[in-house]
Amino acid sequence: MIAKFAIKYPELNRDKTIEALHLTGTAPDRLRDILHRAAAVAEELKEKQSERRTLRNLLHRVTIHADSIHIEIQRLGLDTLLTGNTIPDAAHSELIDVTVHIALRRRGVEAKLIVRAAQGNAAAPDRNLITLVAQAHGWFDRLATGESASIQEIARRDGVDASDIGRNLQLAFLAPDIVESILAGHQPTELTAARLRRIGSLPFEWERQRRLLGFPA
Repeated sequence: MIAKFAIKYPELNRDKTIEALHLTGTAPDRLRDILHRAAAVAEELKEKQSERRTLRNLLHRVTIHADSIHIEIQRLGLDTLLTGNTIPDAAHSELIDVTVHIALRRRGVEAKLIVRAAQGNAAAPDRNLITLVAQAHGWFDRLATGESASIQEIARRDGVDASDIGRNLQLAFLAPDIVESILAGHQPTELTAARLRRIGSLPFEWERQRRLLGFPA
């Protein structure tokens, strides 16, 4: 699990891989091969059988704190894994430090560990989530202005199930700051379009909406 958190962490991207392995100036074809290998290793780590062996060669120490996981990666192990270079030099004795910010969210009897984006690395806006909220506002506007006389008329014109419109229409009453966060991609990690569709009855009070959807109250 620790490895999967590290792979998803926003700082473990192309630029960080190049920096960690001192690959600046590497020939483009060689660099492309190394980055493809890095992506392949990320996929391999999802397989339980290969995870333990790979982690043994990569990890020096993992320290778990209340709000973060600190991972120390052996530079030599990473270099060997990605480039095949087995000749150590002074730089190989270094460790690569990665801090993964986490939060524990409880929902009923279940607990979910959420990996937070690092400061300054906002997630990309969720297009499915934005489309869902935009549809709700569009439907409400058509009803409020009289452009459409009923939900059934909207359903016929848009080719959408009337029950879906009736269930999602309440999203037109989301608090403005919640809508702004969704548009900017700053919503809680667990808030997806699928979850919003299953939200049930949405409170009209904005503070209760924030608590329900995982925003700061």
